[in-house]
Amino acid sequence: MNKFKCIVFDLDGTLIDTTPLLFNAYKEFLKKYDYLGTKKEFELLNGPKLDQIIIYLKKKYTLKPSKLKLKRHYDNQIKKIYQTKISLNEGVLDLLDFLKLNGYVIGLATSNSKKYTTSVLMKNNLLDYFSFLVYGDDVVIAKPDPEIYKICTKRSGFQKNEILVIEDSKNGFNSAKNAGLTCKKTIKFKLLENWLLKNNISPNYEIISTKSCKLKINEASYNMPKIAKKMINQTWNSLQKERKIKLKNNKVLSLKSISHEKNYILIKSEFIDYKNIISDRNEPKIKLNLSQIGISGMILFKNNKVNYTIFSKRDKNTTEYPNYFELIPSGNINLDNKNKNNDINKHLIKEFIEETRLDSKYIKKIFCLGLIKDKQNRVYDICSCIELSINKKIIMKDFLSSEYSKPIFISLPKLSKFIEKNHSKIVPTSIGILEQFLKK
Repeated sequence: MNKFKCIVFDLDGTLIDTTPLLFNAYKEFLKKYDYLGTKKEFELLNGPKLDQIIIYLKKKYTLKPSKLKLKRHYDNQIKKIYQTKISLNEGVLDLLDFLKLNGYVIGLATSNSKKYTTSVLMKNNLLDYFSFLVYGDDVVIAKPDPEIYKICTKRSGFQKNEILVIEDSKNGFNSAKNAGLTCKKTIKFKLLENWLLKNNISPNYEIISTKSCKLKINEASYNMPKIAKKMINQTWNSLQKERKIKLKNNKVLSLKSISHEKNYILIKSEFIDYKNIISDRNEPKIKLNLSQIGISGMILFKNNKVNYTIFSKRDKNTTEYPNYFELIPSGNINLDNKNKNNDINKHLIKEFIEETRLDSKYIKKIFCLGLIKDKQNRVYDICSCIELSINKKIIMKDFLSSEYSKPIFISLPKLSKFIEKNHSKIVPTSIGILEQFLKK
């Protein structure tokens, strides 16, 4: 099975809903010369450049005006379309966000001109999603000729079997296939996302969407088999010998059950020794399938009217994901007699203060983003967004962390580029948080 790394989209009809509008422009053009257009002929002309369309129509209908005059007339019809904000096809933004968050490089191959393409992408805030673009201006012969997708392959830097093309027309499909690329003719983007999840990638995180989580901590009740206890002790001792910095056997929160209530998710849990969790994770023969519960947040603040979030790099000596980028704050839920009601926000605020040394007075708002499971480490994080009333200067002045490097400020407009560049070195839970945040 091919491992696609680059997804290339057509524009008109695929990403933006221009097909009915362009069909009307084609009919209006012919109507001026007393001819009726047909759906079949329009589909034949869906792909070629405007120059080729004019040559075809002039010859077929023996149109008397010059090619230049005909082109101006047709171009004026098209210009009216692109002067308005054309709507996106359903699911476009969700799919593009999904692709960025999962490390795909995204390209565009359109028979449209650079002028109209740039205009429509900017009006719909799509331009920053694309790493490379190929326009109708760049080719001599347009779709269904393979030239445009041969240029795409070269500009992408990927092998042919690493590229997947998404088209809506027969001409576009044939153009990609003739260039030796795999192509899907569809605009059902949710189905495409599911197909990629099933056939091409398997994200190492799982999102359980909810607007609210409630945490119930029970008294420890699990009676562990003697053989499991013995294996845990052996594995724990072995792990300690391998490490320069010894692991601490603190009490950590272990998952008992997750239930979906009417307006929230209820998480039942109990505290157990960390050595049980880490040993079970590292030695498959123990087979307890223990899952830890933690908390993670995404900081959001404005600086000079631009929204920012904060990443930091994990310490090289951490047990999980050393030197990986991570949204902060993130950590375990510890025993806390002062938080008898198990208020999740209080746990998060405590972690926020410990990891940043910033004052909680800067917190303006906290809202839940969901429950995210790190499949690799079997950790469920209760995830939230923390809005701050603070600027970059104050954060830099007060920020101090023993677990992380200095803060890395990423503006939301540049977030996609940061993820694309560093995807393989970002903690999976952080990727899941960003996916949930962008959906909201």
